[in-house]
Amino acid sequence: FKQKGDMADDDHELVLLEDGWRRVYRDGILKLQRIILGGGTGVSSGGNDEAKTGGGNEFTNSEYSELYTLIYQMCIQKKPHCYTAELYDRFSSTVSDFLKQNAVPALRDKHGSFLLAEFVRQWQNHVLHAKWLCNFFRYLNRFHVKRYNKTRLENVATLAFRQIVFDTSVVNVTAALLDQIECDRDGESVDRTMLRDAIQVYVEMGIGNTVVYVDKFETHFLSATQQYYRRECGRWLSSFTVPQHLIQAQDRQEQERLRLREYLHEKCTEAKLMRVLFTSLLGEPQRQLFESPTSGIRVMLEEHSLSDLSRLFALYSYEAESLPPIADVLKSHVAKVGSEMIDKAQSDEKESQVYIEELIKLHDKYSTMTRQCFKNHTVFNRALTDVFQQLVNRSSIDTSDLLSVYMDRMLSQSAGVRLDEKARQGVLAKCVSIFAYMFSKDVFNTHYRKRLAKRLLLQKSVSDDLEKFVIMQFKVRVGHQFTSKVEGMMNDMRLASEHSRGLRQYARNHSDVSESPYEFSVQVLTTGYWPPYGSEEIKMSPVFEAGVQLFRRYYDSITNHRVLKYIHHLGVVTLTGGFERKKLDLVLSTLHANLLLVFNDVDELTIDELTQRTGMTPESVKKVLRALVSGRAKVLLKTPAQGYNTSHKIRVNWSYTNSMRRVRISNVTTRSSKAADRKAAQHAVIEDRKHVIESRIVRIMKTRKTLKHAQLMSEVSQQLMSLFRPQPKQIKQIIEDLISRDYLERDENDNDVFHYLA
Repeated sequence: FKQKGDMADDDHELVLLEDGWRRVYRDGILKLQRIILGGGTGVSSGGNDEAKTGGGNEFTNSEYSELYTLIYQMCIQKKPHCYTAELYDRFSSTVSDFLKQNAVPALRDKHGSFLLAEFVRQWQNHVLHAKWLCNFFRYLNRFHVKRYNKTRLENVATLAFRQIVFDTSVVNVTAALLDQIECDRDGESVDRTMLRDAIQVYVEMGIGNTVVYVDKFETHFLSATQQYYRRECGRWLSSFTVPQHLIQAQDRQEQERLRLREYLHEKCTEAKLMRVLFTSLLGEPQRQLFESPTSGIRVMLEEHSLSDLSRLFALYSYEAESLPPIADVLKSHVAKVGSEMIDKAQSDEKESQVYIEELIKLHDKYSTMTRQCFKNHTVFNRALTDVFQQLVNRSSIDTSDLLSVYMDRMLSQSAGVRLDEKARQGVLAKCVSIFAYMFSKDVFNTHYRKRLAKRLLLQKSVSDDLEKFVIMQFKVRVGHQFTSKVEGMMNDMRLASEHSRGLRQYARNHSDVSESPYEFSVQVLTTGYWPPYGSEEIKMSPVFEAGVQLFRRYYDSITNHRVLKYIHHLGVVTLTGGFERKKLDLVLSTLHANLLLVFNDVDELTIDELTQRTGMTPESVKKVLRALVSGRAKVLLKTPAQGYNTSHKIRVNWSYTNSMRRVRISNVTTRSSKAADRKAAQHAVIEDRKHVIESRIVRIMKTRKTLKHAQLMSEVSQQLMSLFRPQPKQIKQIIEDLISRDYLERDENDNDVFHYLA
């Protein structure tokens, strides 16, 4: 190899191309190829001086070092003896020749799993061959490739494999892969490691991208998958119920996910494969599955099959557009069940009494289903809200009144409900959930306040804590404005005890005031908070008048002379009657007691005389006498007994007796028909709405100063939606009224624009 007098600059002997290549090929390339083809695993490295191969050959570190040094010397010699370009080309031809001589013949005439096994083996041989050739020629990668912008040696080797082996066999290899995957899907035993290694070759052919994998394998794989599962789906539809079909689909999804992890390109293929599975197994037969008369969604709902519904949602939640049809079936089913409940409540009075209880159970049942099976998805929550809004706001049944009655039972001591306070809270919280679906919440508020007032004034409430709990629930749902009146009522009751203590202290501190000879208390009800009660001016008995005047003086001392109007029919008095057989304590209203006290001074009076002495209206006297003469407690006698005339005479029935010492006399003056109550409630709601709309308009205009008509209408409607749904006509009327009262004015140039007047 030496030529006399021809030395490199660094005192190394000159190496000519052919001489050097002959040594590289003989001592390096041929020996490496013999090791690979003989079954060896590589060249010695690391801490071992020699590596034993399966073929009995050796490749030592010193040999590898000599080869690297030889190639390095051939690359750093000065021109014309620098052979980097020639070595680069011969590296490529060496790889190509090895593949043509070994890989191509080995793959010829092989099919199926044998083809795949050989394909994987030839790729692994090529990888090992290319790896060590790149190590031998590493200097080319470090300098020649970078300097002349050449393809790296590893990529040259990969491109050679693709052109010589992959491109010529890819059709057969892909077909064999698809066949093996189908066998795997059918439950046959396949070598998944071999499949993984074969599919990885497609990825490697892309040299950093998945274009080859997608074009040459994935596209065909997805097409074959779709065909396979369409056949499976057709078989399931003809032999399985819908729940069984869903179980099979879920199992298949899990199996395919396992294949993704074990031998497919998971990151690239997962989304596409799941889409194909959904379309083939669930999307295309969706209507047939949903509407199956024997096992579809409606049947699942009727049988309350939570596990099947959960699986249905889990599978179809993959495609958001598939959920609304499921929610529509749920909505239709709940509407049907709820309508049947309402029809029963309308036809049977006993059913109407338990209607709210059944409605709560229905809401609980399907709220739980929505939470557990449908994971509180917005589509199903919206469907549930829509259907319960339809049921609760049906005009054929007064749900607001029935709900207030039911809640009154839960909050009253005398209702006979055997539940502890925690259980009552749970039921009341569910009642508030039903209330939230009402459009006219102010109508319910009117009914609720009326019954709350009765509980508070008659001291029949279970506890103040429970009342406050309900108020807080309402406040969370609707806001402070809705609860302001009931909170005011509760505050009035709290102040009543303070007034009782203050009254006693006032009497002790003023020598000119004598304490009342009897125990009494006054509850001051703030106008506007409480339901409207008619007050009637009467001539008070001197016994009562002393207490009234005492409280008047006390109340004026702590307030700015506020006006007090007594609602006598709501007052409660206990009178002790000295009847012939025994003394009885009569519990009655102030009106009844005031009339009875008249007979302390006289034995007998005509009805006309009673009217004059008490100052009551003839109609009120008639109602009071009905309870005292014709009721269960016949404390008074009327002569004659039949008919009613102001000339008839009234006297005390001294022979009256009762097995109980304490006798409660019904207050018939407060009774009214349901129709009258409903009419009064409607009138109160109309008046309240008028004031609420008016205040909102003024508030909005005060903030905005100037607004167009459409904007004002929209903002008012939006703000009031949580309480009730205002009619546009009513809003327009109130706007006109505010203009006439100089709160607003129209723009001079545009009648559609309003201005606020300070």
